[in-house]
Amino acid sequence: MSSLRKQGSHFKCHSEQSEESVLICHSQTETAPNCWSGNPFLILLDSYYMKLKSLFLLVLTFSSISLPQFKEIGTDFNKFIKTGKETFSNPSKWNSSDWLILSGTVAFTAGTFLADKPARDFALKNKSSFNDFLFQYDKAFNFAVPLIGIIGTYGYGVAFKDPKIRNLGLQLTESCAYSGIITVVLKSLAGRSRPYTNKGNMNWSPFKTNDDQLSFPSGHSTLSFAFCTVMANHIDNVYWKIGWYSFAALVSSARIYHDQHWFSDVIAGSAIGYFIGDYVSKHPENRSIQEGIPISDFNFSFSLPLHALSF
Repeated sequence: MSSLRKQGSHFKCHSEQSEESVLICHSQTETAPNCWSGNPFLILLDSYYMKLKSLFLLVLTFSSISLPQFKEIGTDFNKFIKTGKETFSNPSKWNSSDWLILSGTVAFTAGTFLADKPARDFALKNKSSFNDFLFQYDKAFNFAVPLIGIIGTYGYGVAFKDPKIRNLGLQLTESCAYSGIITVVLKSLAGRSRPYTNKGNMNWSPFKTNDDQLSFPSGHSTLSFAFCTVMANHIDNVYWKIGWYSFAALVSSARIYHDQHWFSDVIAGSAIGYFIGDYVSKHPENRSIQEGIPISDFNFSFSLPLHALSF
């Protein structure tokens, strides 16, 4: 009898749980397409469903691209490779002015090492909810935001057959990719400890790959200035330029605020991003598309535009 009572109570309990689960499931169905939170198989199925949906949308997007547009994408890829080769080989063509400005930039960056500790102390002493909100944008600007911006800009140019916007997307790709390569190589070679490790700003362990030793230069600063410099150069308007450079400076400053980089890391990364972005946006082939001028009409010798800067 007692076992029957136990079985009966167990059945009742199970029945109540089942009814409750059904009710919960039903209520969730009204607000969401599934209630699979408790079933690993259905969760996996849902994951595959979302991937298939994304793939389907991608196929639809590419199916709307005509053969000439595919040829344009191929042409842009060749331009990307060509401009990349020129970017990394151009130092052999620099003139004395280029080397002078580069030396000055390196010397200035070296001088900012003296400001590393004061800048860190200032950031740590000025934590607040307002500053937390103000300096939150660096969390997304390491990879996600530039990638979305590049895909969105280039995709728009291709889809709507706008050669200037498509070329702008190509410039963003070139600028972020080339400057990113330089920064990644320098990070590995330098092996500088990040501020939060509390090892000081002169702790170097070359050829390290762990994130704690990849402080110099700042990757966020590199990407933000590489992206924003191209955007700033796209339109000749002072307020437009101020807006983009201010955003890049905000992202870079956030790295100091979050104790991820020294002040000199940010200066070095910003310089790399700026110079590469300026180089790419002023490349003859890119300018010919943006300004509608044949490449043959450009009669200047082109090198890294350090001499165009004034300090």
